[in-house]
Amino acid sequence: MNRAVHAVPRALVFLFATVVASASLFPSWARAADARQVVISEVSWMGTTNSSSDEWMELYNTTAAPISLNGWTLQSQDGTPSVSLSGTIPAHGHFLLERTDDTSVPGVAADEIYTGALGNGGETLVLTDSQGTVQDQTASAWAAGDNTTKATMQRAKLSGDGTLASSWATATTGYGSGLGYGTPQDAADTPPPPMISEAFHYDLKFAGGLSGSTVTDPYGEPSSSDNLPMAQAMLARINAATKTIDFAVYGFRDQCAFEDALVAAQARGVVVRGVVDQNSDGSFTYHDNNGCDTQAVITALGKDSSGNPWVRVDKNPSTGEGFGYIMHNKFFVIDSDWVSTGSTNYSDTGIGGEYNANWTIIIQSANLASVYTTEFDEMWMDGLTHHLKSDNTVHLLPVYTDGTQVESYFSPTDDATNNAIIPAINGAQHTLDIAIFYLTSQPITDAILAAKNRGVTVRVILDSNGASNTYSTHDQLCAAGIPVKIENFKGRMHMKALLADNNSMIIGSQNFTGAANADNDENTLWIRNGAVGAMSYDYETYYNNLWGAIPDMFICKNPGSESKYVGNTCSDGIDNDFDGYIDGADFGCQ
Repeated sequence: MNRAVHAVPRALVFLFATVVASASLFPSWARAADARQVVISEVSWMGTTNSSSDEWMELYNTTAAPISLNGWTLQSQDGTPSVSLSGTIPAHGHFLLERTDDTSVPGVAADEIYTGALGNGGETLVLTDSQGTVQDQTASAWAAGDNTTKATMQRAKLSGDGTLASSWATATTGYGSGLGYGTPQDAADTPPPPMISEAFHYDLKFAGGLSGSTVTDPYGEPSSSDNLPMAQAMLARINAATKTIDFAVYGFRDQCAFEDALVAAQARGVVVRGVVDQNSDGSFTYHDNNGCDTQAVITALGKDSSGNPWVRVDKNPSTGEGFGYIMHNKFFVIDSDWVSTGSTNYSDTGIGGEYNANWTIIIQSANLASVYTTEFDEMWMDGLTHHLKSDNTVHLLPVYTDGTQVESYFSPTDDATNNAIIPAINGAQHTLDIAIFYLTSQPITDAILAAKNRGVTVRVILDSNGASNTYSTHDQLCAAGIPVKIENFKGRMHMKALLADNNSMIIGSQNFTGAANADNDENTLWIRNGAVGAMSYDYETYYNNLWGAIPDMFICKNPGSESKYVGNTCSDGIDNDFDGYIDGADFGCQ
């Protein structure tokens, strides 16, 4: 095939630095809990068949360590009830609160007695820890429960936002010989994730990074090369595959080494399957003149014995599904044991030239691989993408032996915004560092503002194209005094990432937008504790280098993607900001 060198249109931002981490830490069982480590798990706001006054509430510890509740409070916003908690809630255990005396739930000892009635119309219950951080809360109107049958309001999603109706369900299990429906002190209502015999083994790569804080004009160049660390790490995994390779990626451009590696794997008997994004007109966003683009990979891997392509697309003409949306994943599952994901595309500006700011994590975990395979099979085997998919994967994975806890979410079915991204932000008590391509989600913006208001030190690095978007919400952050640095590099700030308190991390393909959460095919991991300690050191090193390289003059000021402040974008002959003007004719270059 013809693989001539071709000049790549200026895609946009970044540089070089690779930080590799492959480690595991001792469990970090902190005495102060992160948000959603303790949740309101059940509320008997209607009482029991014995008496409507026999109300009770229950908390649940989602972690693998006991947590002291001394200094915590559980109270309604109207002041009644108001409970000062004390004692300890055991690992993956419950804490039962009964109203007035220990007779609301006969045969089950209360952990604490409280006074004050719950209103049948609803209460905004707020659980606050000893540091004053809101750990969980309910909406003002009861999301579930039945006063007629005396069925409790029971947690349906431990990691879900307690203010959302989708996080709750009406209990269906009877208790107390006819008292009603509920599961007081019963692990059946909130099954803990078991500890498994897997350590959290990983390889974390940062592309487009900086090696020193004194660098003032860092940028790489788009490249078809495969010799940079991120590409080398991924190619090593592909070349070592012996059974299966499944990939769901946006596409391929100028990445001959990856096409060759996939074809070679297929030739040695590995089953290679793929799903890629396709434009509504049948074309592909990623294409080149070198025979190493999306269409070339589809052609090279061919068809199975039934005549169906090994690489399939997200658009479904028979149902019309997928048109107007994108299959934006960037994940591989190899030999049912390895998963790679992150923000990095398989292109000359992504994994090839490490031109854009990205990161990728490669994780060895059969449990996580099983979750991702379920999602992949839904797209590849069943032909279901976007809104045709169902929420059919495990979200809270078993705790790894080093204490690492992982939650997995896929869009648009799993609501990663409310089940992972916002809870991670809400859990920040000290620091929150965000690196993001697009920020247009108002709920995420509100959570960031709330973090700042409770004293968290917040920093945001935002892409210049993202900042130019009409719906970008970064101005709200700036107005609140949050420093938002808008990058001025040639490539893109393409990450979708945050780190909270050095022990809670979001990584994946999902931008902080409504469309990413509700329409596109995306994946998000929320990783906590354990190995995050080591990963956070690398993230902070990378983040601080990027932060230091962006001039302070671009705090809450957009340099533009085509301007005199951005490399040679005023003389490269390319419309870098897609406004119809090039170089000297562009307003940013005048």
